[in-house]
Amino acid sequence: MKALEKNPERRYPSAVALAADLRRFLRYEPIQARAQSAWTRLARRALKHKGRVAAIGTILVLILTLGFVFFEAQYQARLRREAAYEPAVLEAAMKMQVAGLSMMVASGYLSRIERHVMLLRGGFRVLSRELGRGPVERAVAALGEAEAIFPRRADAYYHRARGLLLLEKEAEAGEELERALACNPRLVPALLLRSELKERHGDLEGARLDQDWARAAGEAGWGEAWPSARREIEAGRWKEAAEAYGKLIKIERAGSEMVLGSLVEALLGRGIARLEGEDFSEAIEDFLEAKIRMPDSIQPALLLGKAYYLMGRKGRAEEVFQELHQRSELKDDLALEVAGVYFIHHDWARMREWVEKMKEVSAVRERNRAWFLPRGAVEALEAAQRAVRLDPGDPMAHCILGLVYSRQGNRAEVENMAQKALALGRENAYVRHMVSLVLLSDAGEKIEGFHAAIRLDPDLPWPHEFLGELLHSRGEREAGYAAVRRAIELDPKSYAPYTTVF
Repeated sequence: MKALEKNPERRYPSAVALAADLRRFLRYEPIQARAQSAWTRLARRALKHKGRVAAIGTILVLILTLGFVFFEAQYQARLRREAAYEPAVLEAAMKMQVAGLSMMVASGYLSRIERHVMLLRGGFRVLSRELGRGPVERAVAALGEAEAIFPRRADAYYHRARGLLLLEKEAEAGEELERALACNPRLVPALLLRSELKERHGDLEGARLDQDWARAAGEAGWGEAWPSARREIEAGRWKEAAEAYGKLIKIERAGSEMVLGSLVEALLGRGIARLEGEDFSEAIEDFLEAKIRMPDSIQPALLLGKAYYLMGRKGRAEEVFQELHQRSELKDDLALEVAGVYFIHHDWARMREWVEKMKEVSAVRERNRAWFLPRGAVEALEAAQRAVRLDPGDPMAHCILGLVYSRQGNRAEVENMAQKALALGRENAYVRHMVSLVLLSDAGEKIEGFHAAIRLDPDLPWPHEFLGELLHSRGEREAGYAAVRRAIELDPKSYAPYTTVF
């Protein structure tokens, strides 16, 4: 091939050189000609078939381009899923943390606020048993949606299991824990929660094995501090609870989070323990840090505002609430939450302002406006009548309309509304309480109504209070004192001024 090279520099310089090379070849001596390299042969073949090579090259470039576009799209989709997944899980976990603690501590500051929010919202049957359940149920539903976004991540399964346990759905909680551990067998919080569930069902050996796995998989101190914090919160030992949450925070800060949101949860837990223990300054510090770590979450900012209000810094609390309302998408829900804060402190003007911030013209909005508008206001009657028209099946709407008629001295309509409210809400303890308190005039009927409310919901403090006052006024002093003492036991913070008397 050297003799046939097109490039003169690569050919033999003369026929004599070619002949000499041939003679060397015949004598089995080394020759000047060399075989073409693989790259040279490939290049020549490509030049020979330029059309085919161009087509193949174009196809290869197209395949590579499509592959890059596909994998980039997959990567971006994953980022979008993460962007949707993590905030959804975090917000649901924060909501569940706060509501779960309200369920555990029925006589705390936050539980009192939640109880009043439920009164504004309505729709419950036995208030003390449903305290905190609504937010937990909404959080569980949101976590179910998050699971569908990212089914291979364990966080949503774990948090949803916690919520289901709060709702006393142990079988479903167990299934969620199995899914969480299938995604991450070394997830310490899930192992500990499954251990607790097994212990409840008498599987002590299985519970011990899960605890051993948890110790082997992660920080032993976390596994001790987490259940300790919950026990102290349930027992109302606020200082000890704050210390246990402090240990969790220290462990979380030293390494990575045990599960998505666990550091902020610990901060909220310690803040709530400090708030309930009336260490408001320290609680505010925890809520501020949680708010900085989760600037888009509602719960840390809402707790921060509540802490400022309970501390006595009402102007600062209102600023926090206003700022949160401006950026919140759930403005109507937030308005009721804030109205509940003002409700328990009888700040009727502020409470009414927040109720009126609700954009949706609903029975909830209108009956609460009617409830707290000044006596004799024409608007009160219009709002109460509108509430009944919007939801004829709402017993509280009929109660409030009856209350407005009572303020006007229209006894016939008061009795009519009392009958309708009882027909719709005879099994609702708070409706029975409200009808007895504001719509009935006969003392005997009032006493009977308060007793009925107590039978339906023995842990609701208000029927005990007003029953006690009524019995005392009728000369039944011992029975009256006993009823008021029971109200104080159920809600010691609300009745603190009376504790020395009773």
